[in-house]
Parts: sequence; structure tokens; C-alpha cells
Amino acid sequence: MGKTTLIVRIDEETKEEARQLASEVGLTLSNLVNIQLKQVIRTREIKIEAPKISQREDESILDSAKAVGSRARRQAAKPFQTVKEALGSAHPDDEDS
Repeated sequence: MGKTTLIVRIDEETKEEARQLASEVGLTLSNLVNIQLKQVIRTREIKIEAPKISQREDESILDSAKAVGSRARRQAAKPFQTVKEALGSAHPDDEDS
């Protein structure tokens, strides 16, 4: 299969970091791009992962999730007598209409 040239505009820092990462595993930047593009074609998936977060951010998110879960458990503990009451509980800031 013949080769062609792909021109991509990216900032210098991104290019250098990607080149260094590719080099660490014995690849050129061109090899890395080829492998990634072939993988996208083969799997028909484009995966973009969220950036890693610090342990402090992770703990903060976990604490927030626990607080929300705790409130939800307290609210879910009481039975509702009517649909309107249940909907009011789901949206406590809404005024009665």
C-alpha cells in the first residue's frame, strides 16, 4: 500500500510531549499516529479519556458524592402519599403551580 503525507496543526508543546512518549516505547511520532489511526479504523471507536485528577480532587469528589448519597437516603426513607408530593420532593425549589 502506498504512503501519503498527513499534515496536522498542533501546538509545539503537544508535539514534543507526544514525540517523547512515543520515543519511550520505541516509536516515532509517525508510527504512533499510524497505529492510533489504524486502531480507530479497526475498532470503529474513538476513545478520549478524561485527564487524571489529583488525589485531593478525587477525595473532594468522593466526599461530595457521599454527602449527596446520604441526603438521598434520608429523603428516600419516607413514603410519599401522592404523586404531587413525590414530584415536589424531587424538585424542592419549584413552587406549587
